[in-house]
Amino acid sequence: DVAKQAIEQIGDGVQRVFVQGARACADVVAIAHAVRSSTALLSLNLYFSCSELRGAQAIAEAIADHTPRLRYLEMEGNRIGAIGAVRIGRALSANTTLLMLNLRSNGIGSDGMAEIATGLAGNTCLR
Repeated sequence: DVAKQAIEQIGDGVQRVFVQGARACADVVAIAHAVRSSTALLSLNLYFSCSELRGAQAIAEAIADHTPRLRYLEMEGNRIGAIGAVRIGRALSANTTLLMLNLRSNGIGSDGMAEIATGLAGNTCLR
């Protein structure tokens, strides 16, 4: 399964992981937990991987937790919605490693974007 392969890759010290179409939000949560303990991962792409709110919360915790080296996070098409964007926005203000974040096609809306903008105001790394 896609999530299991991603978790194994992260555990093996791979620098870039691409996950497309994880079928369950629990898979994204498990991947986020693996990301938190990785010292090698530079880039994570969760492309249309059903993260929704639970997955967004787990990823937010991982990036707020100063994941040692994660620089690029792509979460296109994960339906995180406004509440997921709020969680990620709050995490961004604490993060000091991300250089690029893609949240395209997530149904964030204006409230979610406002929270992302607030988080970006306190972030000195994202471009």
